[in-house]
Amino acid sequence: MASKNPTHGKKLTIGFGLVNINLAMKPLYESRSRPGGKFLAPDMGAVKQCYRHTVTGAVMERGELITGYLIPGTKDQYVTLDESVVDSLAAERTGRMEINKVVPFDTIDPAHLSSAYMCWSQDGSETAYDLLVAVLQESGQAAVATVVLTKTTQQIVLRWSDELGVLVAHLCEYSEQVRTNDLEAIKNTASSRTAPDQAMVDMAKNIFASLAGSFELDDVEDIYGTALTDAIAAKAAGTPITVKAGVPAAPVNDLLASLEASVKALKA
Repeated sequence: MASKNPTHGKKLTIGFGLVNINLAMKPLYESRSRPGGKFLAPDMGAVKQCYRHTVTGAVMERGELITGYLIPGTKDQYVTLDESVVDSLAAERTGRMEINKVVPFDTIDPAHLSSAYMCWSQDGSETAYDLLVAVLQESGQAAVATVVLTKTTQQIVLRWSDELGVLVAHLCEYSEQVRTNDLEAIKNTASSRTAPDQAMVDMAKNIFASLAGSFELDDVEDIYGTALTDAIAAKAAGTPITVKAGVPAAPVNDLLASLEASVKALKA
């Protein structure tokens, strides 16, 4: 008996041409869960968060606060807006994702992609869903779509993942979020430097060639959460906590000498 699809997920209708597909999507990755610290009084007693007025010094409860919106072009001037006004400004959530174009996935810089979602068909749309998957799988292309999520219009890239065996949806960042000034500063600074000597480039290529391999998601394990849990348990039990020695900073060596020594070690 075939296993069932996940029971929970955001339900959407995706369309291309006159074809409509009911699908669901769910975050590909779970939120990372680690033991969290909590503010306490020195005697380990619980404390309550409060808000203090920066001018009068008055202590206020959360329920007394109002929401202020920063006036564009100012640093500390705010206005209030009725909740109904804010809600009316949000894009209408139609529950529909419209495919606008199809592009080769390798033409999209991964820097523009953020959250990833797994997608699957809802009951009754299996054939149309499989058709979409087959087209993307065979062409190696990605579908670029638009959808309203929460209150904002979002651009989404849909692609087939051979490794995962599912249709994956990537949320795209907005162009105005790109730190353009910082990027330009980095590029201008880099362009003012002299290009590396070709002999050094060739040596570095040899070192990289020796590191050739395939990407594996499990190559690195996040041991911080486990170590923190063990430390908490040890403290509670009154047993010694094992603390690792700090890793010394890597020395800044002569670049050419480091390259030559690395290549010599490879040959050996």
